[in-house]
Amino acid sequence: MPAQKFFSIGLCIAIMLLSGDAFSSTITTGNLIANPGAESPLAGEWQFAKDTTATIDFAPSTSSVGSYAPSGTYQFRTTVYSSAHHWALAYQDIILPADYTITEDTIISWGTSLRMNGSTGVHREMQASVTFYSAGYQQNLGSDTYSFYQWPEIPPANAIADVSRTFDVPEATKIIRFYVSAYKGTNASAIYGFDNSFVILQDVEIPDPPPPPVTVPEPISLILFGVSIGSMCIKKYIRK
Repeated sequence: MPAQKFFSIGLCIAIMLLSGDAFSSTITTGNLIANPGAESPLAGEWQFAKDTTATIDFAPSTSSVGSYAPSGTYQFRTTVYSSAHHWALAYQDIILPADYTITEDTIISWGTSLRMNGSTGVHREMQASVTFYSAGYQQNLGSDTYSFYQWPEIPPANAIADVSRTFDVPEATKIIRFYVSAYKGTNASAIYGFDNSFVILQDVEIPDPPPPPVTVPEPISLILFGVSIGSMCIKKYIRK
């Protein structure tokens, strides 16, 4: 084999071995909920919606919900003994990084701590849920919901439900909406709160960092390397 061809083949093999193909790894994320404990008032991470007579506020630990919940819990309050139904909602939209790939093995762990207090014997309800969307909210891919009812039973003065659930994540998911909602029936007062919310993804695929760039030898190095290979080939030929 001519020395030039031998050198070319060897150089190509070396470059292929050094560069290699791109690989990926799976990770478990941290908590994707911002301000999960509602530690500051309306800090911007949470978005809210409500009817005209419900209120949403941030109350200190001396309030009727905060008296048994950690200080810094977002609260939904309703007009005392109103004759109307009331509802309120808090949510966060989690937009997954572009390099996150959801696979058939990806699982979501999510939860929160729901708190409610108010008149006895009245319909009170809270829900916590995650909803999965494709890019740009173009498609609702499904959801997982937990409901916390206090009717028709007479509820305790301070009812608490600690929610912790796991669920398969649809592979086309690009956005996850986490929300907590509260609802009350007529002729009653009610206060609702939530705390310690979390959304964690397991077995999310991400690309490995690219390999270091291949150092291209300087022309003089190539010449010396070629001369060395050529000398070896000539010596081998002479010995034959």
